[in-house]
Amino acid sequence: MSPEHMLTPLALTDPVVVVTAGRPGHGQQVRWFLNLEEATRPAGARLVATARGVAVGGYLTDLPEGWVDAAVRAHRRLHADPRVDLRPMATHYNRGPANGPLVPVETVR
Repeated sequence: MSPEHMLTPLALTDPVVVVTAGRPGHGQQVRWFLNLEEATRPAGARLVATARGVAVGGYLTDLPEGWVDAAVRAHRRLHADPRVDLRPMATHYNRGPANGPLVPVETVR
């Protein structure tokens, strides 16, 4: 599965990518999670790409192939234009306050 275009329905154990709207002082973020359960925890993201850089939560060797490259590309795009639309990277959208509920992209389209 491509880390940038995972747009098929996902099982509980499949990777999750969430693109968040900008918030004051932080801007838009793209967050990668290993699974849906991890995505519901506040600090569960394994990678977070922002205009400022890419933050890693854990060991790089635990990440699926291609994730770091996708995060660096997202960072570069956000750095060049903080208003760039990175929603096509998402597998899920955040429909609630804080970290949920997460809604698969297919149900939003």
